[in-house]
Amino acid sequence: VLMDALNLEKAHCIAHDYGAVVGWELATRYPERLVSYVALSVGHPLALVKNFSLESILKSWYLIFNPLPVAIPIYRAMNGLIFRWVLRGHPDKENVVEKFFLEKKPFYIQVWEKANPILPFILSSLRQQQSQLTLIKVPTLGIWSSGDNFMAEEQMRKSSALVQSEWKYIKISKCNHWLQLEKPQEINKHLLEWLNQQGEKC
Repeated sequence: VLMDALNLEKAHCIAHDYGAVVGWELATRYPERLVSYVALSVGHPLALVKNFSLESILKSWYLIFNPLPVAIPIYRAMNGLIFRWVLRGHPDKENVVEKFFLEKKPFYIQVWEKANPILPFILSSLRQQQSQLTLIKVPTLGIWSSGDNFMAEEQMRKSSALVQSEWKYIKISKCNHWLQLEKPQEINKHLLEWLNQQGEKC
């Protein structure tokens, strides 16, 4: 709808974190509207749930914890001690924490997990066969950072099995989950190279 309002027939999509989950869905449902897709930090949702490991469980615990009624009180306890620990790699951590405390009912912390509960998705995905999955038919770049506290590398690398088009994976060293904030110049360099390369194919 937004692209139609802007009279855009096709566009590149670049998305991070939960936005990347939406981006994967966009690439799945409307491949004809995308020139290419770039996923930052978060790989294909099915790659995450089909490749669970101890590392991924330890990193992605918040997907199950955040929707719980106790999540907000625990995050606010002890002057946000646990919430600060969760955000330990965020370059703008204190501003995020301050905003969190100013909001009477923090909305963004739980909205995604409540609307998209992970457990039913996991059970449904485990019952599906590979042949039943809709493969991504858009050139896709996945970028993951070695210091990511929330997502394991496996979920990004194994997204390649769900891409039926050009796939490229880039690993950023010594960088946290918010890679576009911590290393903007390096990320922008990779993005521009990718966009120029894909633009030449149009």
